[in-house]
Amino acid sequence: MVVNLVSKKNKEMFDYLGSHSGRDENKFEAINVKHSDAVKINAPILDECPVNIECSIVDSIMTGSQEMFICKVEHVHSDPKFLKENGDLDFNLSK
Repeated sequence: MVVNLVSKKNKEMFDYLGSHSGRDENKFEAINVKHSDAVKINAPILDECPVNIECSIVDSIMTGSQEMFICKVEHVHSDPKFLKENGDLDFNLSK
């Protein structure tokens, strides 16, 4: 599983990918989403997103009608402008 954090410039892509099923079409081809292979897991990362978090699923829990996933972070990709001097993500810069 990859968690792709989007910026405001990714809104149109985010809206489309979140509202269409991959079972019905190749969503990446439909709107020409640039993607590449993850480093640690078998999943694509969205190249235009400023932060991509590769995760392996450890467990899942049904919470009513929703399934919540428990994941282990395996690798983080980030635009350098979102990093603090020590290498941690600085979420205050996500404007």
